[in-house]
Amino acid sequence: MLRFAVIEDEVSAAEKLGTYIDRYCAELGEEVQTRRFADAVQFLHEYRPGYDVVFMDISMPGMDGMEAARRLRETDKTVVLIFVTTLAQYAAKGYEVDALDFIVKPFSYQDFALRFHRALERAAANKRRDICIHIPNGYYTTDSGRLLYVEVSGHNLIYHMTDDTVTVRGSMKEAEKQLAPLDFLRCNACYLVNPRHVARVQNMEVTVGPYTLKISKLKKQSFLEALTKWYGEH
Repeated sequence: MLRFAVIEDEVSAAEKLGTYIDRYCAELGEEVQTRRFADAVQFLHEYRPGYDVVFMDISMPGMDGMEAARRLRETDKTVVLIFVTTLAQYAAKGYEVDALDFIVKPFSYQDFALRFHRALERAAANKRRDICIHIPNGYYTTDSGRLLYVEVSGHNLIYHMTDDTVTVRGSMKEAEKQLAPLDFLRCNACYLVNPRHVARVQNMEVTVGPYTLKISKLKKQSFLEALTKWYGEH
């Protein structure tokens, strides 16, 4: 299922976006879930990583779209962002928040479809490949983009995802072997984090999605070097 957020205070524009999203995804045969937010404050308050594309109006009461996008990037650096606006002059500032594109009102389905196609390609690239977690009597499969970090507690591995938590028997060595090819990084003997969801590193702590984790003195240098290298490559 593809997940989208539309942050738009103008009802007609929000409804048009919703209709166009449904139409395009129906042509692809994809199930879709779209949430509409009338203002940026509500969106940011409820935000959890997991959306494929975020459509953000720029001119809104309370908090404009550019400021909302800056705050969004503090939590999620990789979600695909498209601005929807009458203010075409703001397009040059999109690079500051890594916006993929702008849709200028009023827009046609053709205008939307061209930009939406690019957005879905970027979202698919962000997700990388699926991971498979062995659970009692079966398997739990998810894409690595949903996984925030893995925690070891005793003889258990706890997989913390954007919208779920899975606990299984296992060791950090096993988890690291599985996730290292997907660029997951050790910040502590207890934690293996997804750099796509790292929002902040300060002192001896790293913020991963809504969670704040400890960085060990032993792992700090190697973790920061690996994280810097990942940012340079992505």
